[in-house]
Amino acid sequence: AKATLKSAQDALAAATTARDQAAKDKTVKQTARDQKNKALADARAAQKNHETQGGTWAKRADFRTEQISLLRETLRKAKEALTDNPNEDAFRDAVIKQEQALAAMDAAFGQARDKTAAHRTQAAESAKQAATQTTALATAEAALKAAETLLAQREKTRSDKDAAAKAATSDVSAKTQAKTTADAALAQKNKEQTAAATAEKAPTEALRSAEAQLAS
Repeated sequence: AKATLKSAQDALAAATTARDQAAKDKTVKQTARDQKNKALADARAAQKNHETQGGTWAKRADFRTEQISLLRETLRKAKEALTDNPNEDAFRDAVIKQEQALAAMDAAFGQARDKTAAHRTQAAESAKQAATQTTALATAEAALKAAETLLAQREKTRSDKDAAAKAATSDVSAKTQAKTTADAALAQKNKEQTAAATAEKAPTEALRSAEAQLAS
């Protein structure tokens, strides 16, 4: 019984260790899943942000393109007026101001065009990252599910081993109690036999004494 109990206790200890390891592995897998989930969310947020920014800058580029067309037309007219009035400083100043305005708008258009292209490129890159993270998340989800399944199995095994250890403990306790009871009963029986032997011995000795006295 004690050997059975020792075996059951060893099996329980091993099952507990396996359960604890499975729990740690599940925690690691869950952390990895959460990280992949966050990375995917971040990639999607970045993609949306760049798409929004790209759209905003594209509208600005379109607006500035229209302004450039208007400024060019205004500059053309200013130059025509200066041609017709070459000695008028006001027309010359008007041409200079229109040229400056056109140059500024050209620069602003270039900025909007570059910003649009940059945000669209970053949006495309974020979309690729989101696709990669989607696959990674699916893998992490599968790993977590496997870890959860294994943990459940380890929990059941430990529960079974725990029940077996408790049963073995109860068995040893019952047998120990039975032996204690049996030993007590045997001791009592031996005591009674000794008492009986003593009681039988007393009359015999008295008879021998009486016989000895008669013989003398």
